[in-house]
Amino acid sequence: MKEKSKIAIYVALGANIGIAVVKFIAAAFTRSSSMLSEGIHNAVDSTNQLLLLLGINK
Repeated sequence: MKEKSKIAIYVALGANIGIAVVKFIAAAFTRSSSMLSEGIHNAVDSTNQLLLLLGINK
């Protein structure tokens, strides 16, 4: 069970990091403050997933 949880979190982490990068690039090109906000949101979600992994490991 623990390994399946880790795999799901790693997949979600990779997806969130990828989405955050794309949103930051889009924000840079379009100068959209809402896209920048969304990129930050995805970065914070990624941090939450890292904290989940830390908690599982401890």
